[in-house]
Amino acid sequence: MKSKKNHSNRKSHAEGGPTRPTRPLKREILGLLLLLLTLVFAGSLLSYHPEDRLFWNVTGSVGRAYNLFGTVGSHLAGILIDLLGFSSFWLPLTLLALAFMAFRGRTIASPFLNLTAILILLASFSALLSLQFPGEASFRGGALAAGGLVGIHLSVWIKGVLNQFGAYVFLTTLFIVSLMLVTDISLGRVFSRLGLLVLGFLRRINNVITKMRERKKRTRKTKAAHHRIASRPKVTIVDPKAKEDPPPQQERFPFMNVAGAFKLPDIDLLRDPPDQKNIHIQRETLEPGPRWLRT
Repeated sequence: MKSKKNHSNRKSHAEGGPTRPTRPLKREILGLLLLLLTLVFAGSLLSYHPEDRLFWNVTGSVGRAYNLFGTVGSHLAGILIDLLGFSSFWLPLTLLALAFMAFRGRTIASPFLNLTAILILLASFSALLSLQFPGEASFRGGALAAGGLVGIHLSVWIKGVLNQFGAYVFLTTLFIVSLMLVTDISLGRVFSRLGLLVLGFLRRINNVITKMRERKKRTRKTKAAHHRIASRPKVTIVDPKAKEDPPPQQERFPFMNVAGAFKLPDIDLLRDPPDQKNIHIQRETLEPGPRWLRT
């Protein structure tokens, strides 16, 4: 059996070469469709104009629409804003997240579960807006309910059951859970990344504070060194004063102080001394000379 399988594999490789995995065309087509829906919903909502005529509030012809997608876009934006208010802007964001997941190759576990999560997300955020802003809000020159009709009725019902604070807690929990289901976001990863960002920010602040302290220490040391140098006695180099040489004076010898007439020495002192033979010199008179030369 093994030999037959190997033989068949060799034939397939020889005939058509190695088989390549099929491209995920279905996922790419789904991603493109979701991107198209994102563009339609986002363009319709962003170009919403309160003066666009809708078929449920006018009689006769609807006329020209100011919306980017014409009559279809104006009716789509009007329905979403009347029902959900500002919460309708979450719809293109969720569609964009689903398109990104489709292009990344992530499979949607349960389309029904995702659709339910999207509806809960929109409804809970609408109710939160109605709780926070109970009156009308102005948008593009018109007045509308911040949470739409869905938010008004849902917030009134939940507030009657759980009161104001309980309604906030319940609706916020629903919104976070539905957002996690739609976008496949893990709170653990989010908090870990936030923790890393906070730690990095704190480290930078600590480094800045440490550098500032070191600069202050160096500044104090420099000032102290300058103060010590300034407190030292100053040394001033002064050129010596020029001394005037006294006028020359005749040196006085002892014989000049002898009283009486001055007598010149005998001229015989200028003659050569007589020759002497067999001169005897004591050794002690010769030793001081060499000793002095050695030192």
